[in-house]
Amino acid sequence: MVEEIGIVVRIDIEQGIQYLWIETEVKTTCSSCQAQKNCGTSVVAKAFTNKKQQLKLAYAQTVELGQKIKIGIPEERLLSASLLVYLLPIFALMSGSVLASLVLPMFALDSELWQVLAGFTLAFIAFLGVKNYLNGANQQHFCPQLLGLIEPQPQLIDVKQI
Repeated sequence: MVEEIGIVVRIDIEQGIQYLWIETEVKTTCSSCQAQKNCGTSVVAKAFTNKKQQLKLAYAQTVELGQKIKIGIPEERLLSASLLVYLLPIFALMSGSVLASLVLPMFALDSELWQVLAGFTLAFIAFLGVKNYLNGANQQHFCPQLLGLIEPQPQLIDVKQI
C-alpha cells in the first residue's frame, strides 16, 4: 500500500454524503541526495516541488478542518493504472506506424511523415481513451482510499519563569 498524509482543507455535504477535500504535497527525494548540485534531475524536481494536490473523497465519520488523514492506494492498482497510461499509448504509437507503413503505400503515400502522423494520431486517441476510462464513474478502484484519521499530538511548551 502506497500511503500519504493529507490535511482536510474543506468539507462539503452533497445529497447527504460528506465529502472531504484533502490536500497533499508532491514530494521528491532530491533534497536528501548528495549529488543534487550536479544533477539535472534535481533542477527539474525543484521546478515541480511545493505543488499541492487536492482530492475529493467521501467519508462518513466526523472530522475537523486542518485534521491530518492517512490515504493510500494499493500497489497493484497503481501499477495497472501506470501500465494503462504509459504503455498503451506507446503500443498504439508503434502499431499505428507499422500499420501505416503497410497500408499507405497502396494509396501512393509512402512518405515517412504519413507514418509518423498515423502513429501519433493513434497514440493520441489511445491516450484520450485511457483518460476517459480512468475518469469514468465505475473506476473508483483507481482512486485513493481513506485509511484513517491521525490523532493530533499534544504539543508541550516549556515555560520558564524569570
